[in-house]
Amino acid sequence: MFDKILDKIYRNTSRVYNKAFEQQDYVIADGLKKALLNLSKNDEKYKIKKFYFEGIFLDLTDRTVSHPKIRFARKKMETRSQIGAKMDDLLGFADDDNDIIWDLPLDGFNVEKYFESNWFHPSLLTYKKDHNELELSKIHYDTESINFFNYFQKRLEVYDICKPSDHIKYYEGIDKEKYVKELRKIFEIIL
Repeated sequence: MFDKILDKIYRNTSRVYNKAFEQQDYVIADGLKKALLNLSKNDEKYKIKKFYFEGIFLDLTDRTVSHPKIRFARKKMETRSQIGAKMDDLLGFADDDNDIIWDLPLDGFNVEKYFESNWFHPSLLTYKKDHNELELSKIHYDTESINFFNYFQKRLEVYDICKPSDHIKYYEGIDKEKYVKELRKIFEIIL
């Protein structure tokens, strides 16, 4: 009986955290949208900045933590209480889209190295067909025949099939259809 109570508490707590992650994804998406809209296609570093900004989104929304880590700066938020700031730091939550500094690092971003690195959870190696489909999506994204959001959706689809444990755990209780629809609504102007 006690085990059932603990299990229920754990599941409910997980769902609360997962909802917070979902809300954080919307905030990051809005920040990405603004960053991409502010880019000038005449900028000689346009493509590098575009892939860098999109990489931040793809990294932070990968619940398996398998996507290459994208280094980015965050603004220090002075308005938060010390306890609130510590909780945000502990949980990795952004206060708002202004928390991420949407600017290329001074040392740049190596797009070629980024695309050469591994983007997938190791469990995908046992799902050859699905792994190949996701690899093909990555290639199409690299060549810009699909956009980052097409790749993102394919990753969700493949991970739903292959079920890496962190992906399942951190999307439990999330209506993925509604989640993708909301993200698409945020990104509509840039897709």
